[in-house]
Amino acid sequence: MFENVLFLSFISAAASFALTFLVTDILVIYLRRKSILDIPNSRSSHTIPTPRGGGWALIGAQFVTWPLIALLTNDHLQTAPLFPLLVSALILMYISWLDDLRSVSPFFRLLCQTLSVVIILMTFGSEGLFFQGLFPFVIDRILIVFAFIWWINLFNFMDGIDGISGQQTIFLCLGFAILFFWTGTVDLGLYSISLLFAALAFLIWNWHPARIFLGDIGSIFLGFITGWLMLHLLSKGLWFQVIFLPGFYYADATMTLLKRLVRKENIFKPHQQHFFQRPILNGLPAHKICKTIILYNTVLFIISLLAFWEHDHLGIMAIIAIFTIVFLLRQLKKKKMPL
Repeated sequence: MFENVLFLSFISAAASFALTFLVTDILVIYLRRKSILDIPNSRSSHTIPTPRGGGWALIGAQFVTWPLIALLTNDHLQTAPLFPLLVSALILMYISWLDDLRSVSPFFRLLCQTLSVVIILMTFGSEGLFFQGLFPFVIDRILIVFAFIWWINLFNFMDGIDGISGQQTIFLCLGFAILFFWTGTVDLGLYSISLLFAALAFLIWNWHPARIFLGDIGSIFLGFITGWLMLHLLSKGLWFQVIFLPGFYYADATMTLLKRLVRKENIFKPHQQHFFQRPILNGLPAHKICKTIILYNTVLFIISLLAFWEHDHLGIMAIIAIFTIVFLLRQLKKKKMPL
């Protein structure tokens, strides 16, 4: 079985990487020709018009490789229904691409996101409780709907500088893949590998100075798929990993939102108040900021995996993870980065 999983992992990685890289190359030319560009403004971190909509490459790669994985895996290796996921993703692709081309009302975006999340939750049935019985079933599902929608939008909000979404997706999916393979959920591990290498291929194009941006269609898709994978981790009781693997994203986006709410600002209006945006305002390039985030994310990654194998010291590891996030947020306030 190990040889089979290793072979499937290689196929998933190679196909996803190659497809994403080649399609992104085509998209750079096509989007420029169609003038689908992100024009710099006073809030932008880039200075030249840049093609927007690179998320199509990642999406296309997953829509090819994931059904291929489902076909190649034996029935006993398949634990998550793929069709509802693809349908939900199509709904989000439609509304997100519209938002990339022209502004769509927040209400309509949230409505489509809610529909997609509800479809996904229906695949989990009525038995599993994500909060492990802490709340009744209805409360459990309502809380997860809100949390899932927040994660989708949080991921979109955080896609504000070159390379940040790519590196975050790589860390998340590498952690997911290890956890899923270790717990015997092979299909989800292969899906994670596929998305990881798609993000890696896109990061080559999106690293500073970026030649193409994800666009809403890309960042919303990544938020949705990583959120779906985290639901499966929650169903296994892996709360520590779901909290701390993406801990920096949670902290930056949530703290920024709360501060804006306290100030009674329009939370749907673009801004430059995220922690990761402060170094940009101080004149630092995006790649230095991303390298710093990668450094701290490596610590969170290691702690999350150690917590999976070593349950006796979860409290200490949680404290270390929290301090890691706090130190990163404090580092982003400074005018110099360690790397």
